[in-house]
Amino acid sequence: MTEPSPTNGFPAAFFALTLLLSVPFYVLNALAYLHIVGDPELEPVYIALFTVTTFASAAILTFRGRGTRGVRELLKRIAAKRWYVPTLFLGPLIL
Repeated sequence: MTEPSPTNGFPAAFFALTLLLSVPFYVLNALAYLHIVGDPELEPVYIALFTVTTFASAAILTFRGRGTRGVRELLKRIAAKRWYVPTLFLGPLIL
């Protein structure tokens, strides 16, 4: 099990996985604006779903490196910093 660090490619993997997980939401939003799928007024819902991709990327990579225990520690670290919660929902609320 490897510890995440800048020297073992963890940041690059994080950004690549986040981009990969977010592409469907970008496509869905674009298709909604073209009136092919969904409704453009649902943009806040698409953005709210998009915000999950960063946590999903972190959880996946943490699970690969440290297993279930690492994901639990990640959740505890996030819960300890209560200012994450408002910032998570700030984007969809603004729109």
